[in-house]
Amino acid sequence: MKLAFRLSVLMFAVAFAGSAFATTTAAGTLTVTATIATSCTINSPTLAFGTYDPQVTNLTAAKNAQIDLVWTCTNSTAATIWLDEGANAKVASTPAIPQRQMASGALRLAYFLYSDAGMGTVWGNTIATSVPVTGSGVSQNSTVFGAIPGAQNVAPGSFSDSVVVNLKY
Repeated sequence: MKLAFRLSVLMFAVAFAGSAFATTTAAGTLTVTATIATSCTINSPTLAFGTYDPQVTNLTAAKNAQIDLVWTCTNSTAATIWLDEGANAKVASTPAIPQRQMASGALRLAYFLYSDAGMGTVWGNTIATSVPVTGSGVSQNSTVFGAIPGAQNVAPGSFSDSVVVNLKY
């Protein structure tokens, strides 16, 4: 009898267990979104020409130097790199044709910044004289080529200038 009772209870539990735990399914869609920000960064290195000798070495030859601007933009971001005229530009200087000068007190030493190794394209502060770049999401380099023209008869001193580098995107 105990066995029959146990079997009856078990059968009752099995019969009603399915309905006690039965569920109805309703389906929906979870929408997941994100927005990728357009962003860029750029470093501000120092272009060091070293020693300029207007009497011997640089009497007839320019003093050249170069430096890499390291920049990063979000993948596929179109941007341009602009270099302003500098803090000591000549009065006749323009954003399209910058006439940059380094200063040592009242003394001036002319120099040029180019976007190409052949030093044929002056790097300026306009659409036409800026350098277009496209981001890849990783650091990239754009080289600035500098030249101090030869035969500048200036007194000895330590010359410097500050050029603002803008990465516009």
